[in-house]
Amino acid sequence: MNKGQVEFADVNEALAELNAVDRGRYFLCTCPECEKNEAFMYKNNVNFIQCNRENECGESTFIRYREKVDEISPKYKELMNSYPELNEQQVEAIDWYDRALNHMSDSASPTLEGGYRGLSEDVTKEFVADFQNEGLVGFMFDKIKPLLQKDYSNNDWMKKRNLVLPIRGDDGNVERVLLRSSIKPDIEPKEIQLVVNPSKETRDFFIDVSNEAETVVIAEALFDGLSFKEIDPAIGVVALTGSSKTRGLKEYINQNRGLFQKKNIILAMDNDKAGWKANQDLMTTLNDCRINYEFFQYPEHVNDPNEFLQHDRNGFARSLELTKKRLLSNERDMVEIKEGSKVVICTSKLDAVSFRAVDENIGVIALEEGEKDKVGSLEGYVLRNEYELQSKEVVLALRDNDEGKQVADRLKLLLDAFEIETEAFDYPTESYLNVTSPYQYSKVDRKGFERNVEGLLKKEKMENRMMVHEVGVER
Repeated sequence: MNKGQVEFADVNEALAELNAVDRGRYFLCTCPECEKNEAFMYKNNVNFIQCNRENECGESTFIRYREKVDEISPKYKELMNSYPELNEQQVEAIDWYDRALNHMSDSASPTLEGGYRGLSEDVTKEFVADFQNEGLVGFMFDKIKPLLQKDYSNNDWMKKRNLVLPIRGDDGNVERVLLRSSIKPDIEPKEIQLVVNPSKETRDFFIDVSNEAETVVIAEALFDGLSFKEIDPAIGVVALTGSSKTRGLKEYINQNRGLFQKKNIILAMDNDKAGWKANQDLMTTLNDCRINYEFFQYPEHVNDPNEFLQHDRNGFARSLELTKKRLLSNERDMVEIKEGSKVVICTSKLDAVSFRAVDENIGVIALEEGEKDKVGSLEGYVLRNEYELQSKEVVLALRDNDEGKQVADRLKLLLDAFEIETEAFDYPTESYLNVTSPYQYSKVDRKGFERNVEGLLKKEKMENRMMVHEVGVER
């Protein structure tokens, strides 16, 4: 048997061999690892022994029975009724896996105790089960083999993935798991997903949103979402399993809009093209459902919340506090001018994010949808902040209609007065496309929109190279 596993014919043999003493809800037993009589086995979960000598041993041991254990748990019949498409072995496997995940989440984990990825154990233990060593991981794969239709129990590469992140449905039952490794942290790919309930379309996002949570963060990955919970334990967390996995979450928000309309949402996708594309996708649903949201802002060269937390914990906390204040204020515009990038002036945040979904480094100035005097507000911003726009090229990407052209003309006159270079964003000439905004353009002709934006950036890079060359000549 592997380390962390023991085998007995049945429960009676296990109790006899382990010198079990009845203590009410549990048996006091001899630990198979340290051989001290200080381990316990709960009566409603006779597949585990947990050593109580936390500092000297603290090992978890799985028990394999050669004979089937009668009445595995009270939840068994409930699972059979809930998932009639599953056979008996699959129901037993889900039942076992739920109990195993709960047990391992409650067990001591050297990895999580040490502050995994800048996160305290109090934050991670509810969301991560550490199976600690290859023997226990192999045993786990053996027990859930009926759910996977594949045997990973002897696969050395898979057995190194000891950290299990379970995604549960509304009924609390595990549906999908994400696997990571602290045994070999540099293993590739870093994360693997497995569906462990083959009878249904499984949820592909984590959600932990209480009725009391006033603020909810939507992030691209679980550890990104938990980074916010590290600073504010009361915050609600929704985490995707990848930037492209927005469909299921959008459906969930639509179906539960009453819940989300009572919350303030922070969109905290990764600060890259894929993350901004996910932001764009989620914004349409949040706008349709009239849900209040704001973007989390990153410093230069930081790509995700967990990286930000580990790099600058105090800065992360300040950025979170600032985002909360913006959510509660009437300041709904999106203004973020980045060093050394072009600046796009848009009519709405959705238009601005469309540019970010092509290049995350594009500077943006955008007004909240519904602003009454857009041209007046934009002119006011330029007058107050013209120093920030000096030496930058401004792209006027207003709506392609009469109103948008009037706004663009007035802004160009003002920017020309400050000797700030401008150019107009080119819309497609094909009338059948019928687009009047950057967002529409990006949806109707994604490749054309990307070519257009990339052309603007390519022109900027060529101009920068020419400037460097000219300076070199002067020297």
